[in-house]
Amino acid sequence: MRIGVDARPLAGPIIGSRRVLESLLCEIAILAPQHEYFLYSPKSFPREFGPNFHKRIFSGWARWTGGTFWMQWELPAPAAQDRLDAFWYTADLLSLPLAKRIPSLLTIHDPGYVRIPQHLTPYHRLIYGLFFKKSILAASRILCISHWTAQGVKEWIPDPAVHEKISVIHHGADHFSKEKGKAEDGGGAPGGSDEDAGGGLEKPYLLFVGHLRANKNIERMLLAFERLLAAQNLPNLSLLLAGGRTSQDSGIFRLLSKGPLKDRVRWLGYVPDSELPSLYSNALALLCPSLHEGFGLPVLEALARGCPVLASEIPVFREICGENAVYVDPYKVSSISEGMAKILGSDELRNNLKRNGLARAKEFTWQKAAEKVLGVLNSLKSDAV
Repeated sequence: MRIGVDARPLAGPIIGSRRVLESLLCEIAILAPQHEYFLYSPKSFPREFGPNFHKRIFSGWARWTGGTFWMQWELPAPAAQDRLDAFWYTADLLSLPLAKRIPSLLTIHDPGYVRIPQHLTPYHRLIYGLFFKKSILAASRILCISHWTAQGVKEWIPDPAVHEKISVIHHGADHFSKEKGKAEDGGGAPGGSDEDAGGGLEKPYLLFVGHLRANKNIERMLLAFERLLAAQNLPNLSLLLAGGRTSQDSGIFRLLSKGPLKDRVRWLGYVPDSELPSLYSNALALLCPSLHEGFGLPVLEALARGCPVLASEIPVFREICGENAVYVDPYKVSSISEGMAKILGSDELRNNLKRNGLARAKEFTWQKAAEKVLGVLNSLKSDAV
């Protein structure tokens, strides 16, 4: 097969969408070397996957209006010249002109446009308003990254023909385990000792990983941490925020500029993949009190590194973690604070969460995910015959 891939995430920052696509393509390269893959992007990217992966980097005026418009206006012509059997769109939206000519697989990460439009930027509301529903209707097959995401799409478009196109594919949790020096038991720093794990960061610490977006509920998390510090004698405890800034984070940094949070919370910015494993492994807990997620990859990464998880009581986290997390009401500062205190106050609970979380994470592998992607792509060629 000759398979086109929307490779735009590979040219972006190292966040969830890029990590997911890189992990899947690495597995696909092993599982299906007989196919030819064409990676299309308006921007260059350094990653290589093998001799049968062909980069198609091209850009014109539409590049400057955003990747979605590039996909509508500039992608169709060169993609058609590559005589593709199928096209895999990896980030919620597809090329409407190209979908009329080439069977398409659409991966949907998050129906946030439907569930939390108030948390999207005006630009993203515009783009998703123009193309999201049309992409879903035009796709030959759809992969949703969680049952929660699939439910959101089905509720929004109550059309049995759309529902029949949808399958669910969970992310893997084993990308860190493939790195050199990864410990089997989820402890320690890759290639180093516990003393240098995390680059000499403060210990003990609680951890947050993710973009500083409104749906992450970081302001309530900070207020809960402040409440915890006021209620308990924890002179050495800190909170680390690992993630990039966004247009929605001004309230977060106002909170960090005053009071006890100023000296007890540290924003790390983007953390390289080489440092994330030890950052998880040495944390007392990962805090993830999100109001909404399509999946929540940091939660799964934490489980895989033996890091206890505090998560909001939302369906997708139950889907991922099962009973292997401390759940809180994300709308109540008191509930989040009590969840932190519960984890910190019991060595037995933390040890149970570590042990059971490691077992849970083993159920999520990139090989399984890649096999499902390939199965759907193969079905597109069969349907076209």
